[in-house]
Amino acid sequence: MRKIVFNKEAQNWGEALPIGNGRLGAMFFGGIKQEHLQLNEDSIWYGKPVDRHNPDAYKNLEKVRKLILDKKPDEAERLLSYAFTATPQSQRIYQPLGDCWLNMHGSCACPAEESRYDRELNLENAIASVTYATAKGRISRECFASYPHQVIAMKLEAGEGEKLDFDLLLTREKFYDEMVMDETDSVYLTGNLGKGGLDFVAGAKIRVEEGSVERIGEHLVVQGAKCAYIYLNGTSTFYRENPLENVKTVLKTAADLSWEELKAAHVEDYQRLFGTVSLKLSGGKTQKTIAEANKAENAGEEKNAATTARRLAQADADAIDPELISLYFDFGRYLLISCSRPGSMPANLQGIWNEKMMPPWESKYTININTEMNYWMAECLGLSECMEPLFDLIERMRPNGRKTAREMYHCRGFMCHHNTDIWADTAPQDKYIPATYWTQGATFLVLFLWRHYEYCQDRGWLEKWYPVLEEAVEFYLDFLIEDQGEYVTCPTVSPENTYIMKNGVHARVCAGPSMDNQMLRDLFDAYEKAAAILGKAEDEKVLEAKKIKEKLPPIKIGKHGQIMEWREDYDEEEPGHRHISQLYALYPSNQITLDETPELARAAKATLERRVSYGGGYTGWSAAWLISFYAQLGMAEKAGQMIRKLFVQSTFDNLMDNHPHVGGPVFQIDGNLGGCDGIAQMLVQDNGKRVILLPACPDTWKEGSFDGVRLKGNAILSFAWTESLVCGKIKASSDWNGKVVCCGQALEISLKADEEKEFSFVLA
Repeated sequence: MRKIVFNKEAQNWGEALPIGNGRLGAMFFGGIKQEHLQLNEDSIWYGKPVDRHNPDAYKNLEKVRKLILDKKPDEAERLLSYAFTATPQSQRIYQPLGDCWLNMHGSCACPAEESRYDRELNLENAIASVTYATAKGRISRECFASYPHQVIAMKLEAGEGEKLDFDLLLTREKFYDEMVMDETDSVYLTGNLGKGGLDFVAGAKIRVEEGSVERIGEHLVVQGAKCAYIYLNGTSTFYRENPLENVKTVLKTAADLSWEELKAAHVEDYQRLFGTVSLKLSGGKTQKTIAEANKAENAGEEKNAATTARRLAQADADAIDPELISLYFDFGRYLLISCSRPGSMPANLQGIWNEKMMPPWESKYTININTEMNYWMAECLGLSECMEPLFDLIERMRPNGRKTAREMYHCRGFMCHHNTDIWADTAPQDKYIPATYWTQGATFLVLFLWRHYEYCQDRGWLEKWYPVLEEAVEFYLDFLIEDQGEYVTCPTVSPENTYIMKNGVHARVCAGPSMDNQMLRDLFDAYEKAAAILGKAEDEKVLEAKKIKEKLPPIKIGKHGQIMEWREDYDEEEPGHRHISQLYALYPSNQITLDETPELARAAKATLERRVSYGGGYTGWSAAWLISFYAQLGMAEKAGQMIRKLFVQSTFDNLMDNHPHVGGPVFQIDGNLGGCDGIAQMLVQDNGKRVILLPACPDTWKEGSFDGVRLKGNAILSFAWTESLVCGKIKASSDWNGKVVCCGQALEISLKADEEKEFSFVLA
């Protein structure tokens, strides 16, 4: 059952159900007396684009570098805080579009005594719904966000003997100007997002069967209807020169269609993406056995047994319901489809679902891990199309990134620090020394360009994006400094950790931390390979990058047997830190593997043991990253324990990630999307040379199937397993050559484009 199920209306945001079409999003509460749709649109960012570059950065660059190399990081940090912190310090803020309230009246607002209430999000068709009985009949609602028609649509229906009486009101907490009320069946809320910022509009239109709809003041009032159809839309001047007219046109176009036409177009479009991959797990506690246990324990409360919240609450270390894990996996893919589509912005810290005018971390794009984690699973899980908004953002970052590179560092190419926003801002964000002065943001993003080519094998696509890859490399050809015979970044940090020097100084800024070196090795590798494919291998910049790559600091093992995080074997101020940056080489990179670098793999294991023993993985995204780390090391039970940790401490009842924050827990989407990726990594790992099946499959996942997995080299893998047999097939879309490995057995496979081959492994 691919559904998130509740038997009560949402009491808070963490129980509401998310819907989205990439650009528009809503949280569906399912209230009986009052329905609430909390609305988002991905261009609603407060503030105008600003040139925030600190004019004193470059003149102090060499002073900062000397202080760092002279082992005076505390003095370097003070100077950085003056000269390299942007002016102003902060980028723009992502905000809600508004709220749609339906106030129900009469009998349709009064559920029958002992009425069964059902609210669900169906992941197979991306439709949220609620049904309940009244004394006179039955009330039902279904709601979805249509990508083809760019609206949020809701149908309310009264069963035999019942009628619909309700009013609709659009509101926004603050910062809106007026209500436009020039139509009898529609209302529009308009506003501005600060001086010089964007103008925006939110609109609602209602159609009814039987009964009536009229506008009274700023309300739309429905009386005596059999069915009511609500259409919601919003946009800003980021997308449209005249947002009000655009919203009106889009709403009218959608409302002129039959409900069946609108719904069918939505379902077909969504299933085109969602249906490409299917994961089924079984073997531990199934939903049925959990339901039976609940029934025995709670006689008379059987209706609670199958709710997702109940299943989540019963997750335990030994036997998490495998079907719940499959559901969580499906939900991750659902979320990415719902918040990242061609023509939209990429998924930010909350995807698109943000309820606060001043959200934690401004709900921006944190690109020292979080944004990247959102997209790790896209290529392998059949959602390559969902990458397009991220690629668009990279392209928009280039002009700003060139300016940042030139003005702050006197370098060619383009770069970005650890955050960006709707305006593709590349200047440093905040005055937070453990993160602000990191220089690798563009690198982390640009590596997705090469990753996309590895999967699609489209030479024309690579040629189009090669200049972006080259510009990212170009920055480092100028920025890196030579120290002790090695090329290193300086100034920089290891996100977002603090080290302790022998003299007791606690410091963050440094030269050449492990993550930077590992990431640059991937960047230069990708550049070199892309150049060879495009016939540019002898270009001067390519040859220069190749020489520099050979002098990047190697991965080192420290006194605890761990992968060193910094060039020197410092202790961490917080050994259980949420970031595990030094293991970038283990994942998402594959510079450390069990089969090719066993000594480094053992050190990676020691790193994880140390981090976790001190409380690591205490945020959802950090626990999700740990799942993938353990999967790379073949540690199935440890990966399973991290899934449990993710479920127990970092998941709301609606399965959305629960992130700790001083103002109270908030949703942060990277835990969901990273967790989805981690589950996939436990079952399939692909480094372009070999594909490993079931590398970290827990004993409780005794049987299952995984269909539609994309492989590097442009092929599709489907397979199934039992305790004694693994069988599957690979279908190539391009010529494909690789090794398939399973439980110590290996099979070489070579395929021409459009060829297919079946395989099997008998397990001991």
